[in-house]
Amino acid sequence: MAMFDVEQLVVSNEDFPRYLEHLGPFIVMVDESIKKANYPPEVWKGMAPFERANNHFLYAVSAVQIRSDEGNASDAQERLIELRRQLVDSSRLLFDRGDPFWHSTNALRHLYGDDDELMERSEKAFQGICAAINEHCDFHVAVTSCAENLTKIDATYIDARKRSFEEALRQLSKPSLLIVADAITAGPTMSEGRRKAIMAHDMRMIANARRAANHPPVLDPQSRLRYASQGADPILWAADVVALAGRMYANRDDTLLSQLASDPRDVVTITDRAPVLHQAPTSRIEDASKVQQLRDARARLEQAMRERHAAPKPQRPTPPPAPAPPPRPYRPRRPDDPSQRGPSLH
Repeated sequence: MAMFDVEQLVVSNEDFPRYLEHLGPFIVMVDESIKKANYPPEVWKGMAPFERANNHFLYAVSAVQIRSDEGNASDAQERLIELRRQLVDSSRLLFDRGDPFWHSTNALRHLYGDDDELMERSEKAFQGICAAINEHCDFHVAVTSCAENLTKIDATYIDARKRSFEEALRQLSKPSLLIVADAITAGPTMSEGRRKAIMAHDMRMIANARRAANHPPVLDPQSRLRYASQGADPILWAADVVALAGRMYANRDDTLLSQLASDPRDVVTITDRAPVLHQAPTSRIEDASKVQQLRDARARLEQAMRERHAAPKPQRPTPPPAPAPPPRPYRPRRPDDPSQRGPSLH
């Protein structure tokens, strides 16, 4: 795809409201989250040597869509407006100066920081944002484990993005005319050539998936892919938070995902990584992410056992008295006089 074609996919902050009004409200918002996995030693020890050496990174792509319980555009439009309002109100609990603003990385840093005030404000902001997403959106996150060269080799990055992007879209069911991915900007880890290659492959993936016989229901024949920064509209923050929640969950931290969904399996897919030149071992990434679930299940079982033991034991009915034993038959005693006894046998 030529350079000018790729650049035409980028929507400015000023033009985004027009796109949203024309192609909304069933907009699908897409974002990614990348970070090195931070499993405890016992989890790494259980992985195959190939995985320990290579699959150090977790890469997540989220797809978030405005929900409509009534299935019509007017209901979805009302939800979109309410989502925007709740996201802005929640963000102001932490970032309360200037224009509406949200930065998940900074908010997470405060959440795990030492400043009690910022920690409390960040926790409340995340709670409000997650509650808004849970109320007004359908969403899914696809997470894959990747080699450490994910951030260095274009082919590795593009392959992980393609598979995760498509899998996240496949879980949404309402056809959408507008798919908006977070804008890709050139920088220290993103060359201009890499940026263009990623956008070109995204566009090709959408086009191929749209034409496929078993295409994801969310893809309409007229679906368009565009890129916009989070500054274009606060509703785009939703995909950022959902991607972060899914990636953290795969890294054994359900702090955010537990506020978005009662059952993580409904909204997260953890896929495998297949290296080009090697036979991939069975991934234990999904098993690692389920450790906390197993601990929770064990805790519930132990609580149930404690309650069972603490409960008063049911009173058993008093059994009827045992019948008297029958009289023993009369047997004459053996004579004590040795002269009257029979022979002794030894």
